[in-house]
Amino acid sequence: MIPTDRVSSLPKSNRLLVDFIVRSDSRKKAGGDSVQVAEYIDRLSRRNIDCKVVPYSWDACIRDGAIVHIVNIDRPFDFLATIRLAAGHQIVVSPIHHDLRFVRKMRRAEQGLTPRAIVGRAFPESIRELLAFGVRSLVDANTLRGRLGVVRSFYRATRDARRIWHLVGYALDQVAIVALLATREGANIERDTGWLALNAVSIPNGRPVFDASIIAKDVKSRSLGILSVGRIEPRKRQVDVAREAVQNGVKMTFIGGAPAGGSRYSNEFARIVEGSEGLLTWRRTMTHEAVLATMGDSRVLINASWVEVQSLVDIEAASCGCRVVVAEGGNSTEFLPRNVSEVAGGIAELLRATTLAESELTSPPPITDAWSWDDAVQRLEASYREIAIGNLS
Repeated sequence: MIPTDRVSSLPKSNRLLVDFIVRSDSRKKAGGDSVQVAEYIDRLSRRNIDCKVVPYSWDACIRDGAIVHIVNIDRPFDFLATIRLAAGHQIVVSPIHHDLRFVRKMRRAEQGLTPRAIVGRAFPESIRELLAFGVRSLVDANTLRGRLGVVRSFYRATRDARRIWHLVGYALDQVAIVALLATREGANIERDTGWLALNAVSIPNGRPVFDASIIAKDVKSRSLGILSVGRIEPRKRQVDVAREAVQNGVKMTFIGGAPAGGSRYSNEFARIVEGSEGLLTWRRTMTHEAVLATMGDSRVLINASWVEVQSLVDIEAASCGCRVVVAEGGNSTEFLPRNVSEVAGGIAELLRATTLAESELTSPPPITDAWSWDDAVQRLEASYREIAIGNLS
């Protein structure tokens, strides 16, 4: 638990305050962490808990008496700076931590001569994250005071760089609760940071709420075969999947947004789709409801992502009656062992296993795990209230 000199008192009102500290770019770049926080806040607000989303900045404003819920430790310099900002508050952390072994594989595999690709291949993850921390902070600072603050933060970060993951582990040991999405996530954090895991609570992501008619179709009547869902980016490996699909004459549908104006990666993906002679379809950005409906009309979801923690896409696709085939580097088989197949090897092996799954003529087994977002939030609220009670005693 947090030492007594870092414990704040509850606000005069009995209503709990929770400030979620999220990625600085979370409003521009949505992801699974954004969905997770939105699901939490929607349900916590109905339980009379006052929630606020605070994008990270070196001078982020945290409300007096609020429990601080930090989301994401994989921007480690942002995380440590937030820990310092939150001194005097009780802290909950949702790490959403990716296995650093697979992160290193991902960086080494990135192609091209862009600064991002070169830095990723040439330097350890700690140096890459230090440089990214500096660039993001300068981009976000729009005043002289802000830029001076960024310089001070970056100077401190350079001193922390050589032992950054050890410092992350130590910081996690000091907070009230570390809310894990998966058992293997906790094991990865222990190995990568030295965290002692004495303050862990398991709070997996919940299944989506949707119209039951979405899963009414059996596998034979679904009009789409293989589906890929996710933002078009190197981590998701859509370019590699698309190339392999074209080479083997495999028909696929992709759903996923690209950066405004495109990027080298998304532009390359678009070129492959355009030259696929109708094998590949790219539906770009869709509403969440439309994505779920598309999953309900597909037989198999392929997830080639280098790293995942507890993929919401995998959970949603399995809930919609898809077979799910994933690369190593995630934890979906922990929760959905009968619905998710994890494939060792490269993209060729992954696509081969996916096409075999597509040829299955029977529907996958129904999901027996009824864990929902309401269950997740009930456990999260209980953790908050335990912290608050301890705070008053």
